[in-house]
Amino acid sequence: NYVKMILAKLKQIDFKLIVQLVIAATFSGLIPLLFEPFFKSIFTPEDYGNYDLFLKFSMIFTLLMTFKSETIISSIIPSDIEDYFYKCLNLCLALFLLYVLLYSILVLLKILPLIITIYLALISGLLFSLISITITYLLRLNRKKYVTLQKPIRRIFEIIILVLFIVISKVPYALEISTIFALFLSLIPLIKESNIDKSIISIDFKTPIILIKKSKFIMLGELL
Repeated sequence: NYVKMILAKLKQIDFKLIVQLVIAATFSGLIPLLFEPFFKSIFTPEDYGNYDLFLKFSMIFTLLMTFKSETIISSIIPSDIEDYFYKCLNLCLALFLLYVLLYSILVLLKILPLIITIYLALISGLLFSLISITITYLLRLNRKKYVTLQKPIRRIFEIIILVLFIVISKVPYALEISTIFALFLSLIPLIKESNIDKSIISIDFKTPIILIKKSKFIMLGELL
């Protein structure tokens, strides 16, 4: 019985998707490595230091905009998938606006310094959040067409945009801006595939409270 249960679980695993994701992740990791010597000759250690800070803030803001609420989509009953998808979208949009407002107030009151990197990281965090939520939603609906392509698309656009910045002129925050543009461009196919009904999307702060209560233990696990 135990062996049969294991075999039944194995049949549920989509090995084709796993292989595709591994290939996509490997390809996405190789692209920056191939261009690293070229970009290191253009950008300074300070540029890379600021970019590293940007990525770390982006990951923190992503966590604080989703509270890992997308994991609810992966485990919710089928009839509630779409409802929670829109709730998750509303959550990250509402929290993005809240964080931008709070940071702007702190800057205006001169409590915190104006750091452009934080604003850029907030935008990046929003895009990462939307990508994570949409990918989880599409996987639940078994729509895998663009899921495996998202990372390679993002990496390719990052390189193209960076090269354009270098050719035109060295744009301030070029590394950060190229990542934001690439995230946005890789999000577009996912949004189209998910057939989002814009009329359902709204900004409210009741939804964040409900979802945060549901996902708080998942988020605490991520932080620990």
